[in-house]
Amino acid sequence: MKIKEFTEEELSQLRQSEYILDVTPQFVYYSAEFKKRFYREYQEGKKPRKIIGEMGIDTNILGQTRVNGIRRRILRDVHIGKGFTEITSESCTKQVGRSLTPEAKIRRLEHELAYTRQELEFVKKIIAAGREERK
Repeated sequence: MKIKEFTEEELSQLRQSEYILDVTPQFVYYSAEFKKRFYREYQEGKKPRKIIGEMGIDTNILGQTRVNGIRRRILRDVHIGKGFTEITSESCTKQVGRSLTPEAKIRRLEHELAYTRQELEFVKKIIAAGREERK
């Protein structure tokens, strides 16, 4: 199921909110303050649509899928102890490797290599266990 893309009018309306750091046709990036306030009010028993609406963001533009996603992501971040960070479309681009520094690329590749080696050792152990079982 494809997420509804925002129109230019919706994009400009969303950008007016002090709680929105960045918005693209497909994604909305919220401030840490938005996340803190949302979590605090959600813990007090308020519904997600009401919380977002009270912060001046039109929930009809976002749609129910995004409203549910906001709640899910914030609760997940709290559960794993990640905290409330500010992520923008620029920082997301850096995370996928398009704008990483050479040192960061090397670290990422070293981690990937170590993980692949670990997977290979695991496969070898499975094969060896299968051979032992046949004997």
